[in-house]
Amino acid sequence: MSYRHHFIAGSIVSPLISKNYWKNFGEINFIATGTNNSVENNLHGISNSGDILFSCKLPLESKLLAVHNTHPEVVIESKNEPGKLNVLDCETQTLITEIRCKKTRTFTGNAVYSKDGSKLFTVEIDKKRRNGFLTCWEKKTGYSKLHEYSSGGLNPVQILRLPDSDILTVANAGDLEIHTRSQHTTPVPKLSNLTFMSEEGDNLETMLLDYKYRSNSISSMNVRADGLIVFAAHATNGSQIYSTLVGVHRVGDSTTIINRSLKEYSQKIKKIIFIPNAPEIALITDYSNQIEIHSLFDGSLKRVKLPNVCDIASDSLVTIATTDNGKLYIISQFNEIVTQSQLFLEDHIIFTP
Repeated sequence: MSYRHHFIAGSIVSPLISKNYWKNFGEINFIATGTNNSVENNLHGISNSGDILFSCKLPLESKLLAVHNTHPEVVIESKNEPGKLNVLDCETQTLITEIRCKKTRTFTGNAVYSKDGSKLFTVEIDKKRRNGFLTCWEKKTGYSKLHEYSSGGLNPVQILRLPDSDILTVANAGDLEIHTRSQHTTPVPKLSNLTFMSEEGDNLETMLLDYKYRSNSISSMNVRADGLIVFAAHATNGSQIYSTLVGVHRVGDSTTIINRSLKEYSQKIKKIIFIPNAPEIALITDYSNQIEIHSLFDGSLKRVKLPNVCDIASDSLVTIATTDNGKLYIISQFNEIVTQSQLFLEDHIIFTP
């Protein structure tokens, strides 16, 4: 079976809207990638009760970047070819097209579709200068390139679209540039930021952290249905310890830091999300054995022990988590969902649009 025409996915995706062709598979709420005992890489459609409603085969070492709003199409990246994306049809299990960036760049983070699904937006990094770019691809012309513009900073790590709008948000991690003056070296930070822009590339707003936090680099963000964004940012204190802060921001408003006393982690925050129907956010770190849940009101913390948690995602009703032992959990209810024991979901979950 050729990987060029047949695939199975392994990531989790956000909930699907009511009228779309995804419904041909049933009530899919998440898309997830993972491997099975035969070491095949697969794409799975999952309900919010944990049922696997469809599976498609993927090339090995594939990362899920985006899921189309209404059509059963996904965008994946080969970890071995960071300059190429594949657009795949989940219904026919065929390759629709390939997307390539300039040879001097690499795709990074994830990708998002426009509100009407007619355009795909990707983030790219210049390999040498680390400048970030946002590129727009047109679906109806076979994902031809329409235009590109600056991401608003260096080292973009993630892109989101604000719900029910065409406003895009890019998290730029920033960088540290060293200038040599005589015999002295002066570090000049290229600050991390959240850049809000239109589909045409107009910069609508740039969110910078307060001065005392500007050594921090934004590593993950998530958006709620009302447009509130939560983000995690870390600063390295030595070789292996990361001081981390969590904040929320809304376009046109000030930024609020939730946990004002920075906490030290041995790993960077890998993902941060909103908990549905509760004033809380959840986060995991790399190689974590727990999920931390923080209150948006007072920053209070509770922990859910979960060995080897890989990824977390939420729809409007539940939060799910995957682990590397093949288990799928509903975190909102703190109970395990029975899944195929031979299925190992990995660290790519996307909530269907």
